[in-house]
Amino acid sequence: MDDSTHYDWTLTYVIVLAVATATTGTTLLLSFKHIKVGDSAVQYITYSVCRLYFIYSLARLLLYVGVLTNFNGLRDTLDELDDGTLMGARAIYSDGKKFKAVAVTVTLIGDCALLCTTFFITTLAYEMKRLIIKSMDRGPKRERAIIRQYCIRACIIAVVFAILMVISAFLPSSKAETVQTIAFWFELACIWVSVLYPVYATIWISRQKRTRSAVDPASLLLHQRIKTFVIVYCVLVFPSCIVEVLARLADIKMEWWVGLTQILYYLSGAGTAFAIGISVTCCYRALRPVMSSSVYEQLLEGGYFQDELGLETMDVIVEAPIRQPIFVVTDIEGSSRLWAGNSQAMADAQSIHDDLLRQQLPRFRGYEITTAGDSFQLAFHCVRDAIGWCVSVQEKLLKAPWPTALLKYDNAARVYDIWTRLIFNGLRVRMAIHDGDERLVCSRHRTTGKMTYLGLSEMMAREMSEMGQGGQIVMSESALAVYKDELLQTSSSTGGVVEEKFKVQPILTTFERPEWGISLQLHEVVSTRIGDRFNTRIERLSERLRFLPHFWSEDSFTRHSDKTDRTETPRSC
Repeated sequence: MDDSTHYDWTLTYVIVLAVATATTGTTLLLSFKHIKVGDSAVQYITYSVCRLYFIYSLARLLLYVGVLTNFNGLRDTLDELDDGTLMGARAIYSDGKKFKAVAVTVTLIGDCALLCTTFFITTLAYEMKRLIIKSMDRGPKRERAIIRQYCIRACIIAVVFAILMVISAFLPSSKAETVQTIAFWFELACIWVSVLYPVYATIWISRQKRTRSAVDPASLLLHQRIKTFVIVYCVLVFPSCIVEVLARLADIKMEWWVGLTQILYYLSGAGTAFAIGISVTCCYRALRPVMSSSVYEQLLEGGYFQDELGLETMDVIVEAPIRQPIFVVTDIEGSSRLWAGNSQAMADAQSIHDDLLRQQLPRFRGYEITTAGDSFQLAFHCVRDAIGWCVSVQEKLLKAPWPTALLKYDNAARVYDIWTRLIFNGLRVRMAIHDGDERLVCSRHRTTGKMTYLGLSEMMAREMSEMGQGGQIVMSESALAVYKDELLQTSSSTGGVVEEKFKVQPILTTFERPEWGISLQLHEVVSTRIGDRFNTRIERLSERLRFLPHFWSEDSFTRHSDKTDRTETPRSC
């Protein structure tokens, strides 16, 4: 191939590698800004892939900039090779010119980073598959130990490759070529493994999710993004793997195929970093200035912008609260009757329920303590997060795609008010919020690494979960006092009024345990989007009908209200 064509490939490589370097660098600076990568193997591996791709892209960029500018005659050297492809660039190792130390060092750094990248991509797929199998985390201490082991293994792989290349520099030409060939085939084998194993693991995980196996809360949120990450990586890398093998084994000229697949390979760093750092909501926010009002309203109704303001913390592995945690305990009302009536429909509904509750936890910094049957026991760092989680879950439960067979039962049927507004749909989940005190005993389970809480306040939270009705959020008087203190601190720090998407109102029920010497007033948290589902229909009608003509008599109004209450009020089990 003539010199001009070779120059065109080199210039293209420089442009592509510059994009990859900028993308991976931006992802490192922005996407991992608020994430404690050292406490989770999955998070650390994802971070390492971005970091190593940045090093690899930067090293290759410097190399091809040197080729483009003919630094110390580097371009003249590569002109004798296979068009400056990845295979040709590696042949710099055996070149005998004086300037080779700089080129070899840059190329070797890039190859070592590439090997470590393939290792971490493979372990990323393994970690996600392990989370599906185990359905529990290791705990921060064990996670950090696993991270250290992975780092050591990645370093060993890179060091072995580097040693082989250094040794080849002191060997005769024939032996050096043999050692380098072994090293290159080893590197190619690692790339193949990093493509094939993630494909297998992703298919396996997708099959497990279709059967709705229980998954750790953090992995549920990460799974979709990591699946996209694996798909992008494999699409960009697999063609290069095929061409590399054919170029080494078949005696055919493949200059154009090598060049094109090499461009795809160099783009893999940008593609995977983009898959890690980008999201649909980010795109919507970027387009907000040029977005029409109608489109914005549709997205707002769909939950974007307002509901996703905490997106930057959604991938954070939440630490268990230690000092005065806020407990939330949930329970499905009438679950025994539903299980007895239709076990298959209830099993599907239970999976929808579990997935939905867990998906919202990281957004509100919630920590799953344990589950007992269909009850979730959770801990939050503040009352505001606990309320936000409860309200968000209730709103999403109302719109969940429940099995049709389940909706035939009274305590899971769709219920509308007289204005055809949906107020109940599917499982009725009652929730209780109570604040922990300083007498709690916190300890980690030796096997699961989960935080456990023992004390009176934790017992009270479990007892309160039985006080409400299905679909109701109750909160203790003491938790409300803590919430008011949080509001004062928030408003003073922001210098304005804090707007909430819910309201808190007292209810007639009190939590009384004479044997414990406890009597607490309970309050109800009402979502402003759903409305007060447990208010009397007469009050709703009176507020609406006062604007209608006076031929609505009080007797007819009362009869209509009584009929509405009999047909629309959900039954309690």
